[in-house]
Amino acid sequence: MVVCEVRTANDFHVVCSFSIPLRSIYLLAPLSSSHRIEDIGARSANLVNMVAVLFDFDHTLGFDHQLEERVLADLGFRWTGGPVPDQDVRRVLLAFREDHKPIREAVSEALEKWGLTSKEIAEAFDEFVRDCLTRVPESVKPAEHSQELLKALTEKKIPFGVFTNGWKALQEAKARQIGYLCHVVTSEELGLWKPDPEAFKEAIRWFRFEKDRVAYVGDSPETDIVGAKKAGLVAIWVNFENKPYPEELPESPDYQVTSLLEIVSIVSKL
Repeated sequence: MVVCEVRTANDFHVVCSFSIPLRSIYLLAPLSSSHRIEDIGARSANLVNMVAVLFDFDHTLGFDHQLEERVLADLGFRWTGGPVPDQDVRRVLLAFREDHKPIREAVSEALEKWGLTSKEIAEAFDEFVRDCLTRVPESVKPAEHSQELLKALTEKKIPFGVFTNGWKALQEAKARQIGYLCHVVTSEELGLWKPDPEAFKEAIRWFRFEKDRVAYVGDSPETDIVGAKKAGLVAIWVNFENKPYPEELPESPDYQVTSLLEIVSIVSKL
């Protein structure tokens, strides 16, 4: 089990675990004063100068099969008594993912357009959140070899975490569904969104990784690779479908993989 340490408003806390045999556990302690690193089973080296890996989640470590889209469409049907336009559903998620509106605001605008009252909007939004979280087990599946990858990084004592666009509760639930129990940092909580280089830099500060020793792994050339490169990170493009990389983009990945298992050998050499 690996435990990662992140900064909160009050202190540092133990927030991360990935299940492997107890002899391999490394713990970043709670931490009111010394912020030391404690090793369960053996003395641990400090994370300074160690390679670390940050992962995108969706279409990199796992797939949710359009969970939010399906929940929102079902929600609209229940509250309006009929199907809602597909473009309305897409517009809600684009408002959140690209315009960076808070998820409550984006969903509420659609509910208002569909004729719900203020009281109904509040109730329906709570239902949207609850249904998304409830349907995670049936919707979210790990990417091929994602669990083997995380276990291999753990056994090599390579620190890792997840930094992803998305809303906190859902992204955490999706990560846990694939067996990743570490802290998930989201753009929503940082107030900074990929591909903004500052978003990557702030996520690194949360995990207390060394910027010059971090690789970022993601599937989106525009969001993950360009942003990571501009932030000064090693960029690893996950290209499951073996597509050509967009030539018009200003940055190219340092590495390209079609299998997550390739990442272990890459980061071991950094």
